[in-house]
Formats: sequence, structure tokens, C-alpha cells
Amino acid sequence: MAMGFRKSCFLEAHFRARSTCQWCLLPWSFRKSAWIRTSLRRAFFMVFTLCRHRRYQIVYHAVGVASDPWIARRADLHVVTIHDLIPERLDPPGHQNKTSAVFQRRESLRTAQGLIWVSKKTQREFRRFYPRQRLPGQVIFHGRPKRFLPTKRRARQKHFLVVGNRQGYKNAILVYRALALFSATERPSLQLVGGERPSSEELRLWNDLRIARWIRWTKCSEKELGEMYTKAIAVVVPSTVEGFGFPALEAMTYGRAVICLKYSGVDELVQKTGLVLKSASPAILFKAMKFLIKKSQRQRLEKKAARKAAEFDWVNTSLKTRSFYNRLLKK
Repeated sequence: MAMGFRKSCFLEAHFRARSTCQWCLLPWSFRKSAWIRTSLRRAFFMVFTLCRHRRYQIVYHAVGVASDPWIARRADLHVVTIHDLIPERLDPPGHQNKTSAVFQRRESLRTAQGLIWVSKKTQREFRRFYPRQRLPGQVIFHGRPKRFLPTKRRARQKHFLVVGNRQGYKNAILVYRALALFSATERPSLQLVGGERPSSEELRLWNDLRIARWIRWTKCSEKELGEMYTKAIAVVVPSTVEGFGFPALEAMTYGRAVICLKYSGVDELVQKTGLVLKSASPAILFKAMKFLIKKSQRQRLEKKAARKAAEFDWVNTSLKTRSFYNRLLKK
């Protein structure tokens, strides 16, 4: 029996089909408050423990930064998924406050019996930040989001696309400066989707670079986001560091080329299906964007991107996850 929270929905269909898991519960009410979340989570765990058949074992798989130590000590197996090491990069060294993500991660690792990394880069960074940690682990990639279904309709590709937050290590300022290097007659439009509404600093920068009229920001539904991907010339992921990079995989699902930075973590996903920049230079990004504006130049990459995205399947992810569970439970 496996307890599932948040992103564990991929386990539900596969494990139920093979009678490996009796329940997979996603209690959305956990979002209300910290106290309610903790109380409900532990109450559900007690119900699972009392109702389970003797031949079932309980796997507590924590996918966030923190796991509940009360549950972790009572489960047969406690597994932690490491998505990224961004908290360790951002927080200063030394003693951590008990509310910090780094402190919570360290507490989770005390009771963990196994680790899953979402990319090889995440695994390397984990070994660098936690060199003394010798827990058994495995790299298991995420699957392609099921909600994004590519359409056969060929839309006119008319903008570059940036998805999600843009501040800090998300590094959207790199895209703005690259866009400013285009001449006014050749400059493509830039579509920003999601994240916070453009800040006053962003608006001031757009005006200083004289590119405000070419940039649009919107907060849209998942269906509308799919249309944005379909109409994109390419998707730019300018982050300096990521754990996996879902926007890149979503873009590849739609057969769109991705521009990203080398050693950012997204490059491990994109590889030869897009353009991987060696440095975070506006001039280099400008050349990459200009290269992809020509339809003949990007079509080859788009075909590769669609084939690559098809390799990331949630069924494969669940198979590898179940195999990892079994390996740890047999020890």
C-alpha cells in the first residue's frame, strides 16, 4: 500500500492495475493550513494503517522539501524525491532556521531510507551539498504531462515564449536584453505566461530597452497555454539552474525547439533537440533566437524534440519507482 500526496497521481493508475497498491489518496484539503494539513495527513495515515491487509506494506513517499517525521517513523519505507537543490544554493551556510527549506530537508533525510533524483544534475548537486549522505538512491525522470495533448493543426508560429516565474535565478532579464538587440523592423514578439504580474522594475527595464510594445504578459488556462506552445517560434528557458524543467518538456511535447543554458539542468532534458547556450550572454541568445526565426532552420529541431518528448512516459516512471520500492523493502 502506498500513500500518495501531490504529484504521485502517476502511481495511481499503474499500481491499481497491478493490485500493488490498495489506495492512492490525494487530499486537496491539505492546502488549507499547516495545522489542518498535518492533522489530516496523520489521520489518513492511521486509517491506512488500521485498514490495510497484513500482506501490504506502507510506503511514505515525500515529494516536497519536507516530510512528516511522525509518519516517516511509522511507515515501512520512507522515500524522498529530490527535485532540486535551489534552497541550498540560495540560503547562506551555517545554522539554518527551523522554518527554512534547508533545515526541513535535513530533517527529512534523517528518517529517509531511499532517495529519488529527477535528473543526473540533481544527483551530482546533492552529492556536493550532502557529501556524507550515503542513502541508496536512483535517478528517475518525470513523465510527460498528460494534460498537454499535441494537436495536428499547424498554427502560425509568431512569438517566443517564456513560461513561469521570471525573477532571480529564472533569469528572464537575459531574454529582455537579447530581444533589445533586434532591429525594430525584425524584432519578434515575446509572450510571457504565468508567474507574477510584471513588476515596476521589469516595466522600467522594458521602457529603457525600448521593447515594451513587443512584450505581452498573460495568465491563462491550461488549454490556452497549449495554444501558446503551438503558436510559439520556440520556448526560451533562461534559468541558470533547474531540477528538471517542465516547461521545456511541455514545449517538446508540442514539437517546439527549446533554448536553454548549459549546466542549468534543462540541458540534460533538451540535449540535441534544441539550442544549448554555453554562457548567459544576451548576444549569444540573440543569435540563437535569430537562427530559429527562419522556419527551415527550426523544423529539424522540432521533429527531434517531439520524438524526444515521447520517451518521457509516466508508465516508465511508475515502473522504475515500483522497482525501487521493492528493492528497498527486500533489504
